[in-house]
Amino acid sequence: MKKIRYSSIVGLLIIFALAITIMSCGRRGTIKTNIPPVITITNYCGITKPDTTMTDSTLADSIGLIVPSTFDSLFYQEIYWDAYDPDGVIISYAYRIGTWDSTNCTWQYDKSYGTQVDDEGWVIHRQSNGDWGRWTPENKRFPVARVYFPATDTTDYKKNFGKFEVMCIDNSGAISDIAKKYFISWSAPPTTSVSTSQGIISYKRVGEAIKFEFTVPSDPDPFGLGQEAAYYKYRLVYLKTTTTADTLDFSGDDIVDGIIDSTAWHTTENFPENFRDVLLLKSHYNVGENIYNKPELRTNHTYSDGSFEITRIQAKAVDKAGIVDADHADMSFFVRGYFYPETMPYLIQEHSGIPDSLGGGKAIMNILPHIYILGSNYYVTYPRINEVIPSKVLSSGVRHYGNQFCVDVDSSLTAIWSNDIAVHIRWEYLGQYGFDVDRQKYFSGGTFYYEADRDKYVKYYCDVEYIDIQVDGDVNGLPPIGEVITDNGYSWMRVPIESDQSCKLMGIGPGEHSFKVRAVDLAGSVGTTAVELAFNLLEPTPRESKEGILVIDDTYRNMIYAPDDSVTNYYNNLFGNYDNTGHFDLYSDSLSIIKNLNTMVRQASLPPYFSQTDIEKYKLVFWHSNNPQKDFNSLQTHLKNHYDILMRYVENGGNVCFTGTSNIRDASGSNVPFLTEYGGLLADTVSVFTWGTVPDSSNSPLKESIGLDGFAGINLDTFNTVFSFPNGNSFPEYWMAQPLGSIAGVTFLKLDNADPVFKGITNGLPEFDSYNDTAIASKFTLNDFTHDCGSVYIFGMPLFYFDFEQTHAVIEQIRTELGF
Repeated sequence: MKKIRYSSIVGLLIIFALAITIMSCGRRGTIKTNIPPVITITNYCGITKPDTTMTDSTLADSIGLIVPSTFDSLFYQEIYWDAYDPDGVIISYAYRIGTWDSTNCTWQYDKSYGTQVDDEGWVIHRQSNGDWGRWTPENKRFPVARVYFPATDTTDYKKNFGKFEVMCIDNSGAISDIAKKYFISWSAPPTTSVSTSQGIISYKRVGEAIKFEFTVPSDPDPFGLGQEAAYYKYRLVYLKTTTTADTLDFSGDDIVDGIIDSTAWHTTENFPENFRDVLLLKSHYNVGENIYNKPELRTNHTYSDGSFEITRIQAKAVDKAGIVDADHADMSFFVRGYFYPETMPYLIQEHSGIPDSLGGGKAIMNILPHIYILGSNYYVTYPRINEVIPSKVLSSGVRHYGNQFCVDVDSSLTAIWSNDIAVHIRWEYLGQYGFDVDRQKYFSGGTFYYEADRDKYVKYYCDVEYIDIQVDGDVNGLPPIGEVITDNGYSWMRVPIESDQSCKLMGIGPGEHSFKVRAVDLAGSVGTTAVELAFNLLEPTPRESKEGILVIDDTYRNMIYAPDDSVTNYYNNLFGNYDNTGHFDLYSDSLSIIKNLNTMVRQASLPPYFSQTDIEKYKLVFWHSNNPQKDFNSLQTHLKNHYDILMRYVENGGNVCFTGTSNIRDASGSNVPFLTEYGGLLADTVSVFTWGTVPDSSNSPLKESIGLDGFAGINLDTFNTVFSFPNGNSFPEYWMAQPLGSIAGVTFLKLDNADPVFKGITNGLPEFDSYNDTAIASKFTLNDFTHDCGSVYIFGMPLFYFDFEQTHAVIEQIRTELGF
């Protein structure tokens, strides 16, 4: 039965095969065998066997007759190949380097410098799945390899005999034959140089952590390839000095009295590939930090005879052919344990003791002018030239830019607080930037320590690694830009050092604040005294809570036109009976000092004499600049210095009254057009008249002032006998016993949206007719739909020249309108 059943099955299979054959008649094509790809080396400075029957062993035996100049076979080469697949696509390449073992007459495939190899010596690459394999991944499928051949022997080139092999694989998995070429590689010995991240330290005193930098300054190999060493060997040698003077610099080897001790030779070969030319040595390493078993940079001690121990580092390069520098480079130095980094003060004034080379006295080096505050109540509406500052766009489309701190009349740094305030704060360590006085150029500096006994700043070459910061004695309010540490019970945010050191303080409340910063170097030494930036964020005073009047004396003194005592007495009496009245004299020594501080803090061409916080509580700021010889644009009139401050003050419900003389218009150089935007004037509002050498009726246009809109007219006070200068000089409207009946130094205003409150009547001369019955005083309240703005009054004539009682009535009218 089994035999019959087996025969039946065979018969069925034969019939099935015949059926397939019949059905296939007339059809082309059959199943083909995949053809392997072909690969050829196209560009290669190596050797081709002169006889294809020559064995590798025979070629190796004769290789000693070949000199490098014959084949120019350097240790570094770029090798190109060409490959094609007759019936598919090349998808990957693999290559390896073999070195000839003349003892065993065989090839060794265990080294391809700078790369990993598998058991058969093929260079392996990281694959897309994370594994390692010999075939090149997608991003490296190029017909080229950059290789470093072994060239460790510079006398017997036979020992440098080797070969390069490459193969490819197609999309069906077929592998080509191996293409191969032979080489004799050679390389000249490199030389070595050693320095540090802060330059040469030969016979200098240094800190307890130094970052050494190794280079290969010269190597005869072409293309500069020898200048990129494979790695470096180094060791520390300890010597004794012949001197007992611990001075800053030593003269050199004449102070050395023999080697005392040394470490073993260490290597950077296992360092990450791009960091083998950098070596950080420290006096102590944190747990898990010294993974390369580096020696400690010990603090040099003093011997009983008063001499010192010094440390010398010796280094030698190993190039990528394996050639070691036959000599070594060295550098000697004194490791001291008392150095610590200084932090840069926020504002460097001249003669502060910091030399120009470290930025002393150079405004651009001061940190404070580059700190910005941005909030709803403190900002500017213009960008600062040549500096990127924080900004934000409001819903109205207006962009607000960060503003700098102001110095108030108490010499404190201040700004107006809001619940969205952000302080963009900065810091530096001393020496982070330097200044070359001769070349007027800034450059990267170093790390400095102040030696009190020498009264000088000493560069000690230990890089700053971290900056510790805190605000109000804690880290609350600081962004999480570093690690929180605790030191003596206080918390600090330890921030890794970067070229631009800054952060943003947010969520900070109103009141006085203290931001502290200190530097920490690579050795872990911390600046003993933190640099402090103290500032005060004052809550704004709402419109309904503002009280009193601030009188600002901006009248430049003149013995005839604006006597000091007369002006002071006039305005003191004008406001003497009002409560909560303050007085600022911009020509006092104290406010001149504040102006100078604001010049440094803000680096401004129009520095203010006070801060917004100084005027925020007042309901009215009354500003007089009543010298008729000084027009509004002169250097002796300073309303324009305070446009930023007055702008925000008015937006928060404050009111301003300015009484001045000629040429009242927004000054060139001012950042905000205050008089046009907040005073309602036209930009070309000015008509100027000034007295000549001798005042007379022909150059004194204003004769009478007529009040409008609730204001009563005011008349000139010819003698002003009550408040006249003590020596009895009269005012120019009465010149040399000749009554003029009019004055000059008047601005006839051109109004935009402002309302006139006084009109001027000229003296009847034809040349002044066009200005007759023209506004000489105005009032305006801006309605910008986002702020409850106060009012701005502008008087284009000096109120000081008018009848005191009538002027007092003007002040009363203003008080009534403002709701006093």
